[in-house]
Amino acid sequence: MNARSHADGFVETQAPTLAHRLDELARGRGVHGGHDGLAYVFLGDGEHEDSRLTYAQLATRARAIGRHLLDMARPGDRALLMHPPGMSFIEAFFGCLMSGIVAVPAYPPRRNQSLDRLGAIVGGCAPRLILVAEEQRGQLEPRFANAGDEGVAAIACAQVTATDTIANMAATGTLPTGTHPTGTSLADTPPPAVRPNDLAFLQFTSGSTGDPKGVMLHHGALMANQRLIRHGMGHGANTVFAGWLPLYHDMGLVGNLLQPLYLGIPSVLMAPAAFLQKPMRWLRAISDWRATTAGSPDFGYDLCVRRFRADACAGLDLSSWTVAYNSAEPVRADTLARFARTFAPYGFRAEAFYPCYGMAETTLMITGGRQGVAPPVLTVDGVALDRGLLMPPPPADTPAATLTPPRRLVGCGQAGLGLDIAIADPETGQRLGDGRVGEIRVAGSSLARGYWQRLDQTAQVFGQPLTGASDTGRAWLKTGDLGAIMDGELYVTGRIKDLIIIRGRNHYPQDVEAAITNACPDLAAGAAAAVSVETGGAESVVAMVEVERERMRRFDGPMLYGDAMEAVATALELRLDRLVVLRPNTILKTSSGRVRRREMRRRLLDGTLDVLWDSAPPRPVVPADARTEVMADIIAEGLG
Repeated sequence: MNARSHADGFVETQAPTLAHRLDELARGRGVHGGHDGLAYVFLGDGEHEDSRLTYAQLATRARAIGRHLLDMARPGDRALLMHPPGMSFIEAFFGCLMSGIVAVPAYPPRRNQSLDRLGAIVGGCAPRLILVAEEQRGQLEPRFANAGDEGVAAIACAQVTATDTIANMAATGTLPTGTHPTGTSLADTPPPAVRPNDLAFLQFTSGSTGDPKGVMLHHGALMANQRLIRHGMGHGANTVFAGWLPLYHDMGLVGNLLQPLYLGIPSVLMAPAAFLQKPMRWLRAISDWRATTAGSPDFGYDLCVRRFRADACAGLDLSSWTVAYNSAEPVRADTLARFARTFAPYGFRAEAFYPCYGMAETTLMITGGRQGVAPPVLTVDGVALDRGLLMPPPPADTPAATLTPPRRLVGCGQAGLGLDIAIADPETGQRLGDGRVGEIRVAGSSLARGYWQRLDQTAQVFGQPLTGASDTGRAWLKTGDLGAIMDGELYVTGRIKDLIIIRGRNHYPQDVEAAITNACPDLAAGAAAAVSVETGGAESVVAMVEVERERMRRFDGPMLYGDAMEAVATALELRLDRLVVLRPNTILKTSSGRVRRREMRRRLLDGTLDVLWDSAPPRPVVPADARTEVMADIIAEGLG
């Protein structure tokens, strides 16, 4: 295949799919930077190397898995991947890509976790196969066999296969008689049969605003987005990744797993739990492996600062880190400032921050800034922002300056290679001008095909035109996110469905959440959900927050509520009507870190939250025979 060289030393592949790219790397072409073909390193405990794979080893193992899968299924059939973090998932995923089996990444359920979400995914894609690691079979197979008892009987219809057993036998030449041969030389091995238009995998959305939907990603879109990421982040021959993000979600999968393969360079990985237990493990991996690209949602950077201890940073060197991407949730200017200030003594440079914006429906990345240039931070008038305009705040010495404090928005860059973005009125589709807040819409080469077997939703989300003669006939993706463009820079301001509308003014829930957690050190960072509920015929604002584990038995509820009310009133000129304090790890989030506000609101109204303290007076216990008499009152209170 022909290649195109760049000044940065990267030789751009002309492989039509990532399956062909792996084949190319296994044959020794396109490996850069003296890495000797090293593909992935997995730090089992987040600190010590557990396993590694070269591209040649990965191709051998993936081919064996793919051939075995084709004994049980046909190209286009779906396979649910449920491996724990590690190499077995990577091998199985590429086995699917190389054989034409459609991968469906999913996280294995914990021992006592309900199978409801998994059942929704299985019911949505009807997999023929469930792929696991051998160590999981004893725990998962009995649960799957009895899944009908939990209302997800479709799980029991799929065949469970341990892919790491197949891969290990292929590596040692011990595959049993009757299976496809794997010992042929690379020269005799035909290239993968998949094509750019073939479906590669289904990325199920994380359900922050509804039931999970299977985003259909084809091989051509994957390659287009890999080119976009490489170009936008300035990746080259000497790039090295270090990441902890879950591989079953788009940010970890397309970013930390597939981009390194596209580049032909190494990626050092660890399990998300290893990072959450000790955030310093991630920074130490960046230092030890001289990683150049590593990223996280905003809460990850905040967690590193909150858990910072100088005595744990001896020898830490972050000077190699040139792309610190930040995405998947609102990017906060104060988080960037605190992280840069905390880790500047260890070689981190604020210019490395790379806020970007993306979603599964566009494969991954949509916009990003300029590598090596600090992201712009725009200070805007809070009142105007609530009314849909980006405007500078009034002079500090004028009465208007006291109405609502200014807000700081972090720029997420410009549209990437092959994509266009527009801001549109959510209702009319009319394109809006610079400085106007509206729905972010996207068109271009990285877009998914739509949602698996959801034609109506696909048409509603993926096929919408913009109003105006210049946009006639072009289909745009409706992202459901709010934002504005100023001087060519995209500023993301929130989600349409999460807006809190009080007395005709729009308020972003993340602003309420940030005001509370920043003002109350007893609360866990990034673990808050602000929603509106109807109480007595009027909308009221309720915040659900997690208390820090070490403060769980010692916090003062009324004082917390007072501090939270003051913070929200000062920052947003908004009344906080109720504060609900929850146990640690109870705020529901998607796999990418987005707060599942709609589900939290539902649980609040259902009374199924694990509450430590509530500013609202407790409801009296109602005898069963009297419940019908008070049901109307409960519903009117917005708590039924």
